[in-house]
Amino acid sequence: MSQTGLDPQGSARARGQAYALVAKLLLEGLDTDTLALVRALPGWLGESPGQGLGLNEDQSEDLLERWIAEHHATFQLGVFPYAGVFLDRSAMAGARSDLAHDFYERAGFRPRLDDVAGDHLGVMAAFLAYAGPQARFDSIVAEFLDACVLSWLPALVVATASLDGQFWRGPAGPLKFWPRVVHAMLELSLEHRLALSPGPTSAGPPPSTCAGLLADEQTGLREIAEHLLAPAASGLFLSRGDLARLGRQHQLPRGFGSRSIMLDTLLRSAVEHGQLSGLLSSLDALVAERDDAMLELARAGLGQTIEPWRAAIAGTRALIATLAAHVPPQSREDAVEQ
Repeated sequence: MSQTGLDPQGSARARGQAYALVAKLLLEGLDTDTLALVRALPGWLGESPGQGLGLNEDQSEDLLERWIAEHHATFQLGVFPYAGVFLDRSAMAGARSDLAHDFYERAGFRPRLDDVAGDHLGVMAAFLAYAGPQARFDSIVAEFLDACVLSWLPALVVATASLDGQFWRGPAGPLKFWPRVVHAMLELSLEHRLALSPGPTSAGPPPSTCAGLLADEQTGLREIAEHLLAPAASGLFLSRGDLARLGRQHQLPRGFGSRSIMLDTLLRSAVEHGQLSGLLSSLDALVAERDDAMLELARAGLGQTIEPWRAAIAGTRALIATLAAHVPPQSREDAVEQ
């Protein structure tokens, strides 16, 4: 969201209002009042007020209900907007709350955490709405943006844009409303960070441990599944939808329940049915798509924050290639015949 033409104080206020809107959208969803706020920011979530929503001025309650349902499907069933899910090897919501709370306390920000943990993106946006417009917090905000926001937000952008199984179309492409909100948060926070000095630092997931995983004799399909499902290890978020599509593509059962159960079942089913080679090939294609999406974000000026994620993805592709090379020849032949 550009604040061109505004004085520094006015720019800070406008940015704070945008952060507050993102926080409200992520934490509470969309209602008629919030829609009016969105329409007041032309060009931010769509090319014209409300265009990103696909809604018109005489929007009915039924369509608003649809957007409320999509909010639930996106952020509670699809991808989980918590720093801990993306940055911690446990891939658990709340795993990075302590880090976030350290910044909150330094600035005197005390969020109400009824249903979410402190590392939820909506809570982080609320913190930036509070601290961002206050110049005395500039150094704290710069550290916070590096450690708690830009360190994982690009991976969340790619994950939300990929939920419906479509290829990434980029900032100017046909993103749905909720992925567009997350992308707008990325643009807003990057612009904010570049306005502070020094520039953003490279932060993201720790170096890949794929080599160590394969060297461990105790590693089995369950351990491989856990590695792939932790974005801090694999570089990407695999949703239930991703796993379901892989299962349908190869006519393999993937089970129900958690993503861990689904992927473990999918891998074991592929082994039992001689389709592991084909499944790994499809998985590699999916990972390559996410890497392309990351590369597109890098070209849009996010290179430094993207590098650790692309390195982790490269490690994941190497892991998949190594697994594929060890598939028994008979299994490969079966996969080709099918």
